[in-house]
Parts: sequence; C-alpha cells; structure tokens
Amino acid sequence: RAREAVVSTQSTGDLTSLGPADAYTITMTTPDSPDCTLHWCRSGETTLAPYVPPTPLQGTGFYRYLISVYRGTVSDVAEVGGLEMVGCAHFQCSWDETVGRTLARHLGCDEKVFTVQRSKSVAEDTAERLFKEREWQMKTEFM
Repeated sequence: RAREAVVSTQSTGDLTSLGPADAYTITMTTPDSPDCTLHWCRSGETTLAPYVPPTPLQGTGFYRYLISVYRGTVSDVAEVGGLEMVGCAHFQCSWDETVGRTLARHLGCDEKVFTVQRSKSVAEDTAERLFKEREWQMKTEFM
C-alpha cells in the first residue's frame, strides 16, 4: 500500500443518519490520475468494481483519493453520476517502494510500464515545474 500522508481529511454531510447501507452507492476515485481512476464501487450489496489500492506513480507527487457516498443504488458504474451525492471524504498519498508490488499484485503489471525515464530540455523542465506549481495550487484550493 502506498505511504499515506494525510494532509487534510474533509467530509460533507452527516453520514451517521443515512439509514440502511443497502440503499447507497460508495465509490473511491483518483481525480489526479489522467483518467480519474475508479478504485472501488459498491452499490447496495453488489460490488460493481473491485477494490484497487492507491498506486500513485513515482515522481508524480501527491494524489488525492475521494470516497463518495451517493443515495440510491445502480446496476452499472456509468449510472453513478445520476445519483445524489450525500457525503464525501478525501485523503492524499504519494509513491513509495510498495507501489510496484501493489501494481503487480492487483493489476498484473510492472510499475516500469508506467514510468518512462528520459532527459528533459530546459523548456520541458520549466513547463513541468510550472505545471506542478499550478497543480499544487489547484489541489490546495480544493481543501
């Protein structure tokens, strides 16, 4: 499991008064991955997407992970967007040496598949630095 460095944990809504668990859908996503990776989805008593642990890639900084609770159940992950969100919490974590083992165990692939080492020009380095600064500003504005 990736080293969790919880900078801030926030939640919305009073989740203690929601009622029976079988009337809700819960998801865990990573909005900081290129495709907003779905790590888990359970709707009522049915698991629609099996749990995949956090796997932030080396050199990409902190990733946010969102755990969202929706009122109602669905039969397909694509339908979750039509439900009312009644709660949300998040945490952050970054790469550590266990990510490669996690990727191999849960996704059946090597971490090197996701990592490309190459030299950068000054322009690329500057653009990357500016992008990461702006990304950090956007992440901290979220909290």
